[in-house]
Amino acid sequence: MNIQPIEIQANLSRTIRAIEAEAWMDMLDAAPPSVRKQLGIETFRSDNACFLACRELSAVPFNRGFAVEPQWSANDKEMAEGVRWLDRNASKTWVIQVDEEGFNASSAALSRMGVIQKDSGWIKFFSRAVPHIVPNEPRIEIADGNRKASDFANVINAGYGFPTATFEWFKALASRDRWTCYVAYADDEPCSAGAAFVGSAGAWFGVDATLVSARGKGLQSAVIARRLRDVRDKGAVIAMAETGRPATVDSPLGTSFRNYQRAGFEAQHYSANFARDRSVPRGATPVFMM
Repeated sequence: MNIQPIEIQANLSRTIRAIEAEAWMDMLDAAPPSVRKQLGIETFRSDNACFLACRELSAVPFNRGFAVEPQWSANDKEMAEGVRWLDRNASKTWVIQVDEEGFNASSAALSRMGVIQKDSGWIKFFSRAVPHIVPNEPRIEIADGNRKASDFANVINAGYGFPTATFEWFKALASRDRWTCYVAYADDEPCSAGAAFVGSAGAWFGVDATLVSARGKGLQSAVIARRLRDVRDKGAVIAMAETGRPATVDSPLGTSFRNYQRAGFEAQHYSANFARDRSVPRGATPVFMM
């Protein structure tokens, strides 16, 4: 199975980043005020980049920055503003994602700010919103009521090992405009979940989780296929998703990667993760003296 991205198409990559920014900012905004305060949730958009913070939840996807437009890497002042914002608001595990487009310029600028490459990061996928049939599709329900919304939130919390506070957040997400949250059941037990956001530029798929006891049964693939059919019916032409970049196609960490590829998603580009170099005193970096 190929893990190489297709030839980079600048316009498509920008569309993917625009979809991602709109979805993630709206997801964080969905948290009830008490949850926002307890978890330290904040969002920020500069001219060309998006920043997310969830200070008390040390999960990288919720504590990061990424460019929405390539001009970001050409503006040291705007880049420094984003780094300072993450330092003030995000968990210490924050990262900045750098795409292949403009990688050299972005990585050089971040290095001057004491932010260096941490790992290979994530792969951004896209798919045309077309029907995809999964044989023996399990029971999948839209989390449109209190009980189903609770099932959705419980699967997410258990699947990711999130703190109790996130339960009310993901329960609220299930009833938020432009979001559809799904629960897959096995033997009448909620075992897998995923969400779809339909924004102005296309659809975003994420918040995928399957309980350990139910993995390997095709539940995530079925939820992906259901979302593709539903977002098409809502007018979305393109859908995007993101997964960790596996070292090889056989890596255990590549399960979601393989499931999205089987569903017809193509790898559009890589995003490497950059994190603060803890060996460099922040005061020694000139940009922080501005």
